Amino acid sequence: MNEHLKFTSKLIGKISLSFIKINVIGQLTALLISIISLITLVNQSGSESGFFKSILELFTSRPFAISIVLLLIIAIPFILFSFGNKYLISKIIHLIIAEKGEKVIYPILDTTFNKIKSTHPPLVEKGADFLTLKLKFLQEIKSSTENKWVKKAITYGFSKIEINENDLQQENVDFGELIKIKVMGILKEISEPDKLFFWIILGINSLVLTLIILKVI
Repeated sequence: MNEHLKFTSKLIGKISLSFIKINVIGQLTALLISIISLITLVNQSGSESGFFKSILELFTSRPFAISIVLLLIIAIPFILFSFGNKYLISKIIHLIIAEKGEKVIYPILDTTFNKIKSTHPPLVEKGADFLTLKLKFLQEIKSSTENKWVKKAITYGFSKIEINENDLQQENVDFGELIKIKVMGILKEISEPDKLFFWIILGINSLVLTLIILKVI
């Protein structure tokens, strides 16, 4: 129990830190660069009409620059949030596999499979509809009391697996073992995620600011 709590605390700590870096610090940094770009444009215009009226005038004097800046201000928060969430999910799965792997995943898969086997035996028989088994398995995982991050990892892996004819034609096929191998195979393929998307977004923002300062756009 203590080990489980330590792992959960460690996982939550790392995920929370990554969330702050991407969805808080990242958002604020990107927004700051865009606002600096906007202020620079207004200052360069030399207009004395006031800040908001000067922005409207820029659609005539420098339409491309002001359109790009306003688009970045509006779009970047949504883009960062979307990519940030995908990054966090990949990081969660990577951490679970790297730290615990089979020791955590296998017992949960065994427990879930055995529960389905005892309550819905036809679903685990050879030749049964795997799609129905898949849906039932996902339902059982989601309703279990396991750590929610571990459940997310298993749900992701299970949703990606496929059972083909070759799998079903094996003699004495054990659906439980087959599912474990398939799920772990999917999860192990996920490498540690990087923040390339984050640096690309900041790079684009910084490039636009530089081009505005140099009056290239």
